[in-house]
Formats: sequence, structure tokens, C-alpha cells
Amino acid sequence: MENQQYPEHIAIIPDGNRTRATAKGYPEKYGHYQAYKLTLQLIDFVFDKTPIKAFTFWWLSTENLKQRTKEELDYLYDFALQLKKDLKKIMEKHKVTFKRVWNPLGLPEKVLKQFDELQTLYNFPGEKTFIVAINYGWRDEIIRWIKTRAQTDGNVDNLTEDTFGTFLDFKNLPPVDLVIRTKTKLASRISWFMLRWIGYAELFFSDVHFPDFWIPKLEESLQWFHERSHARNFWK
Repeated sequence: MENQQYPEHIAIIPDGNRTRATAKGYPEKYGHYQAYKLTLQLIDFVFDKTPIKAFTFWWLSTENLKQRTKEELDYLYDFALQLKKDLKKIMEKHKVTFKRVWNPLGLPEKVLKQFDELQTLYNFPGEKTFIVAINYGWRDEIIRWIKTRAQTDGNVDNLTEDTFGTFLDFKNLPPVDLVIRTKTKLASRISWFMLRWIGYAELFFSDVHFPDFWIPKLEESLQWFHERSHARNFWK
């Protein structure tokens, strides 16, 4: 659309992988497989067809890590180990930087190594960034900040809203303008996701399960954002 207003930063809370698979008569892990393949397509579309600068994908929450079975987590980790190969063409074609945000505690060493390598390998000049949030949650993020602050500088008298943000996981990235959550017939919530960064985001709730959130659905959410953009004047 001509003169379409796009968000600078979008974030997806992908829900419904297992539900969609079992509803179709497939094993739960097949839903994760479909979701992984879809995510690669969405990354390519975002950085090829739109001016969006940052795209955050919530791979695993801190709660997921505690509550999912080892078998399911291992299956999801296997996808993480494929990312270097599967992202190569997309990241190099569009000059996209890779960033991971996480609590490393509890993640397998092979996953830690893979994501560190991805950050080193795909680090291009420019403003395009794909962010994977794995073992991430806002409550955990703030606790980690408090511990780090206490260890490095116990004085908080000079703390401001701006300096506070510089110590957090999503520093140096634009605030999120659009949050998308799928499978919202059962869960229309934010689930402690990026609370410091989504204060002025538009919240798009989709009833479809994430593996069915194909590119036309993403385009629908972007059109919805455009139609609301005239009202994004906040306190002006």
C-alpha cells in the first residue's frame, strides 16, 4: 500500500503449535516443525518487503523452560542448532544482524554456543535486527538487572528511566510498536513479555494458531497497524 505506515519493531508471541498439530491428528512436535519453517518465511518477508527495522521472536519463556518436558525442549533445541544454516541466505541477503536475549542458566551448552556464534556471524552494519528471546521473561530480566546493578554499583540515586533501559536485554533497539499474539481464543494476554519495551505498542490478537499465521495474516496485522497509526500521537 502506498504511504503505508509500518512499525519500526514488531514482536511475536507464537502460541498454538501443539494445539494445532493435535487438532490435525499429528504429534505435538510436528506443530513446532511447522512453526519453525513458517518463522523463516516471516523473517524473509519482514526484511525483504517492509521497512521494519527489528523483529523479535519469543522462542521460549522462562516458564516454558521449567514446565515443558525434556523431550519437547530437546526438539526445540534441535531447531536452534539448525539456525546457522537456515538463516544464512536470509541474513546475508538483507544484511540483518542477529541478537539473542536470554537467561543462559538452564540452557544446554550447545545452544549457548550456537547463539553466541550466530551473534558473531551475523553482525552487519545498519538497523535491521532479528532477535530471538529464549529462556526470556520480563520478571527474570528485571531480577538479573538488579543483581548486576548490586554487584557493579549499589548506588541507584543517579538512575533515570533512560539509564535503566541501558542495562536491560533489549537496549539499543527501538521500542516495540506492534505485538502479535496468536491462538488468542484461549489466551489473550501478554504473559510478562518485554513489559519495559511494549508500553506504547499496539496489541494485535489473532485467533489462528501460530503455524497458520502465514504471510497474509502478517500483512493483515500490518494493515491493522496502519489503520491505527493516525491515533499514535500519545501525549501530543
